[in-house]
This record gives sequence, C-alpha cells and structure tokens, in this order.
Amino acid sequence: MPLTLKEHIARIASLLPQEPLLWQRAGLLEEIDRELLKSVLLDGLPVSRVSRLMGQPAVLLRRRVRRLLNRLQSPEFLAAARSLPHLDGRQGGLARMILCQGLSLRQAARILHISYFEARTKLMEVNAVISRLETNQPAPPDPRRWLDPGKPSRQRASVVS
Repeated sequence: MPLTLKEHIARIASLLPQEPLLWQRAGLLEEIDRELLKSVLLDGLPVSRVSRLMGQPAVLLRRRVRRLLNRLQSPEFLAAARSLPHLDGRQGGLARMILCQGLSLRQAARILHISYFEARTKLMEVNAVISRLETNQPAPPDPRRWLDPGKPSRQRASVVS
C-alpha cells in the first residue's frame, strides 16, 4: 500500500537533512524544484501555503513534490548522476534534462537546439555509457584508431576495392 503524501514527506524529511547525498542529488534538479523541496521538507512549510505563494493548486503541487522525491530516489536518477562526469557537454546536458530533471526528449531537443533524431541518438549513447559504467566494462576503443595506431586519429579511412 503506498504511503500518503504526509507520511511520505515525513519519512523523507527525517532522511534528507541527515543525508547530504540526497541534497547533492537535488542539486541536479531545476532551481524551482530544488527550492520547492527545500521549502516543504527543510523549512517545513505546508504545501497549501507554498501553493498559494506559487499560484498553483495544492493538489498539483503535492503531486509534483511526490514525483520529485520519487525521482531523487530512483535508480535511473542515480545512474544518470554517476555518469555525468563521463559524458561530453551535449550528452551531459541531455542526460541531465531528461533523466534528472524529467523533461521529455522533445523538450530537451528544443532547448538544446538539436533535432529530435539527434537527441534520440545522443540519448542512446548516454544509455550505453550508463550501462557500461554499471557493469564496470572498459570504454570501447576508438574506431578511428583501428586504421593506424601510429598516426593521429583524424585521418580518414581509404576505401579498398
């Protein structure tokens, strides 16, 4: 049986101040979500008061808090957070937006000014890095090095007929 929101918040509130790791995870969220969690969990403001301040219905804000807490504790979020140092700039931004902040692939592609197809392929690369890190496999060799290990990796392959 799932916990009510008050029970869920009480359980998390007792954990969060003692767990700096979870607050580090909250650092990957958008600023407004981070401040929402801080005001509800640490400052102890009732969700109804925060909802009045934000001009949103309390029901929606309660649901949002619950989703944020579930996302912070999910294994997908943790795997994405661990993989961020191993990703290049665009892959890291995409992983942070989709896996950490919960944006859709289309929204992330629009923010990064890339096509949906490119975002999808970058997300597949991110998932490959995450799975490789979870299984502790070494990075695959650079295919450009297969051509001639003694030369720089920017050489082009010549087609042999």
